[in-house]
Amino acid sequence: MHLIVHWSWATNMAGRTWNELTGRCGCINACGRWNLILNAVVALSFLLAAVTGVDLLFVPGGRWAADPLILFARSTWDLIHSWSGVALIAAALAHSAIHWKWVTKVTRKIFAGAPAQPGLQPTQGR
Repeated sequence: MHLIVHWSWATNMAGRTWNELTGRCGCINACGRWNLILNAVVALSFLLAAVTGVDLLFVPGGRWAADPLILFARSTWDLIHSWSGVALIAAALAHSAIHWKWVTKVTRKIFAGAPAQPGLQPTQGR
């Protein structure tokens, strides 16, 4: 859901990164570069945690499956899963801290129009 909401930012940054890599322009400042790296860490660690979690959950034979599983032993997959989860949490916390001002601004904007008391609807046209 988060990626869908911020899809225009993702496509814009992908284009700017491509231009940066091909030497067309210096379009990304240091803060933008750091934000892009942090978002890549969030995405990659989420992907690793999700794929390894599904693999560990649905592997035929469960815990008693013969080692090695696909490419690595079960314990290696478990370590990759655990550490990618730790990286995901750390990067997501850093991402939230960086964008906290935006979160509070949008939250205030959303709840500014909400009724003061639950169950009361604002009247229009009276």
